[in-house]
Amino acid sequence: MEDCFEELTRWYLRFNGYLSIENFIIHEPAPDAETVPQGAEIDTVAVRFPFSREVISAGHEKDVIRHELLEPIARDSIECVIAEVKGGNRVRLNSIWRDDDDHPDLSLERLKYLIRWLGCFPDEETITSVASRLQRDRRAEDGNYSLRLILFTWRATPQGLPQGIAVITFEQIMRFIVRSRANSWLELGIGTRSRHPQWSELVNGLWAIAGPEGGEAEDEKVRRMLEFLATTNQIRRSEAEMRGLLGKLLVSPLHRFDESIRSILPNEQGIYVIYDCSSEPSVALRAGRTNSAAGGLKQRVYGNHLMGDQKGNLRQQLITGAICPDLESAKAWIRSRCKVRFLEIADAALRNAAESYILAMLRPKYCD
Repeated sequence: MEDCFEELTRWYLRFNGYLSIENFIIHEPAPDAETVPQGAEIDTVAVRFPFSREVISAGHEKDVIRHELLEPIARDSIECVIAEVKGGNRVRLNSIWRDDDDHPDLSLERLKYLIRWLGCFPDEETITSVASRLQRDRRAEDGNYSLRLILFTWRATPQGLPQGIAVITFEQIMRFIVRSRANSWLELGIGTRSRHPQWSELVNGLWAIAGPEGGEAEDEKVRRMLEFLATTNQIRRSEAEMRGLLGKLLVSPLHRFDESIRSILPNEQGIYVIYDCSSEPSVALRAGRTNSAAGGLKQRVYGNHLMGDQKGNLRQQLITGAICPDLESAKAWIRSRCKVRFLEIADAALRNAAESYILAMLRPKYCD
């Protein structure tokens, strides 16, 4: 799932001149392992060069405004921001940064891994020195480079936060968007709006609220933007759960409607898709869920769709759709051309939601 809070943070850094990479994985050395294990993850690593400017020519040069909260540690330095993003109510930093970490040497090695990857310093002595200061102070400078940790979260002073960590809140980001990005184009005489179709749906949604068109006060815009951010993130979580179930369904085995199908289908409840496999690609004919009736998927797929004569079942729909003349020929048609895949889901509410999602995504030819 694309977390909305992490996406917002990356766009905020981008609007302030940073190049970024998301979900940076720190690998652990494991010469005897078949795969390289993951030691830690950093939500976003971003770099800004010292002379980054965004100049718009409209009669004379005008610089796009940058946020004062991201003023560099040292001028003329290449700056790296290590961003931790916490969209929930509970703020707990990754183990690299926690004062109560039981493995300080391991945390130091992980920071050294990151600094080596960035490629700022040529020798291990400098890398170790910078990593140690970064671990202790959550910021470090050496030569033309500076590095710092920034926490992006809801509250400016989260409880239990170690000392020395810079915090930028989502509200501060929204106010920056309202004051210095979405409306500054109009105020500077550059244009009436700055959002673009190439931007993400999340950012364009925020811009639609933040822009000058609505005429609302700043506080109301910020409130609506924060609400949109949280609601969109919840929708994405729900969609990710449904997409995961659909993915499991689509990689499950396809079974012919031959003599073995009745024994293959389980008595448990779940979701299913029936395909016409006579052409490439296959066509989804029916998709749905079981209710709570005895027999589960066996009853729904075999008892109803293959053997049943009720109006809402596949055999009758083939007759109504002028595909087959009668029930027996419809059964033969299904046996010769169709296959089914299924996924057991015990929870009734989850089955209901999954059915709605797979119907919207697969759009089977026939429905109840």
